[in-house]
Amino acid sequence: MDPHNDLAAGSRNTLGSLKRDIRVLARIISGCRVSRGRRRRRLSLLQWGRAYLPHYFTRPPSAMHQWLAAQLDALSPWTEANARTGASDATRGTEVPHYERSDTQRGTEVPYCERKRPHRLSPAGGRGVKINVIGPRGAAKSTLGTLAWPLRAALEGREPYIWIVSDTREQARAHLEHLKHELVENRRLARRYPRACGQGPVWRSGSIVLPNGAMIEAFGAGQRLRGRRRHEHRPTLIVCDDLQNDQHVESATQRARSRAWFHGMLMKAGTPKTNVLNLATALHREALAMELDRTPGWTSRIFRAIESWPTNMALWEAWEAIYTEVRTGAPPASFNPEPAATAGRATAEIAMEPRRAVAAGSGSNEGRSTAPSVEAVQVVGSARGTEVPHNEHTSPAQLARAYYDAHRAEMDEGAVLLWPEFEDLYTLMCMRAEGGRTAFAREKQGSPI
Repeated sequence: MDPHNDLAAGSRNTLGSLKRDIRVLARIISGCRVSRGRRRRRLSLLQWGRAYLPHYFTRPPSAMHQWLAAQLDALSPWTEANARTGASDATRGTEVPHYERSDTQRGTEVPYCERKRPHRLSPAGGRGVKINVIGPRGAAKSTLGTLAWPLRAALEGREPYIWIVSDTREQARAHLEHLKHELVENRRLARRYPRACGQGPVWRSGSIVLPNGAMIEAFGAGQRLRGRRRHEHRPTLIVCDDLQNDQHVESATQRARSRAWFHGMLMKAGTPKTNVLNLATALHREALAMELDRTPGWTSRIFRAIESWPTNMALWEAWEAIYTEVRTGAPPASFNPEPAATAGRATAEIAMEPRRAVAAGSGSNEGRSTAPSVEAVQVVGSARGTEVPHNEHTSPAQLARAYYDAHRAEMDEGAVLLWPEFEDLYTLMCMRAEGGRTAFAREKQGSPI
């Protein structure tokens, strides 16, 4: 036998075995990547936010966040049928332009979960959802609806053409800047979406295109939108964030003009498959968001900072009288903040009595004078009382806080809050006392007067 032939045959066998091992290893690695991708896609929006935007999602979600996230998660449910590039159009919906085709369609084989997935519109029935949320100002509606959801939808190819619309163009562009910052600076997102993160081919103040082809634009209320497209596509997702401001609702004419633009221009800019999300604060009882709450075809909810008021509001009336007292010199000899309207309910009184404090040491020591007059506040309510040190430097806010601490159990009883981890009952009642009940009802309770 020729030793050279034996050596060549052995080399071929070894090389063939090595190639088989490499193919097996590649399939294992690809399968692991697919598994990680599937786990990622199974995350709810709130879970996704905590995983990739932890600097925003720092507190437990409120009932509003949970409801809104559930609605948004249902807009584009992920299924393997519309994930795989080989799926038929019948299961995937409508195909979008060539610039969004996957790498396998170009003839380049790459691992499935690393491919640039083409954007697809879900079949009829899964699209065209319209959601209206009226919530308290400062309750992080924008964090979930204008940042986290559009960001995820663009990165994962769920929405190829997104509009963000606000009361002014500058405000809408500010929302877009937050998205751009995460796309460029967020390392967690960069590791998870390496083919979609980073600066894309279009990167302007009012318009961006991600590396995966998804486009996001920012517009102001009243702006001309007729005929705008991304190639052959009209917007697939429209996010409206505080479309109206105080000027928009101050007169019937302004409100009518705002409604006409919304229904005649903005809503006509999309298609029957365009998803629409409106986030708002109730500025007026005839504001656009309040109208949408009564409009057929819209899924709408109103969330209030105080969902249920405390049972004993008489104590809060007394507290508010202390908190809002204008101090001009010495306090009155007696003070009863209980309003006539609450007569017959539990009472709460403040009695201010001047007291003399004797300096330290025996009172019989000669040459030792008493200290300056110091007053003490006797807080009486619910058959108990507590003394609060009081002098000319004690503010009404301090006295009110002491009163609350003395009656906290009774004053908290019955209260149900939307987001107590962010705004507790005392903070909200301070806002109500400082800004007035009309402003509080509008900005925090979704009940404009």
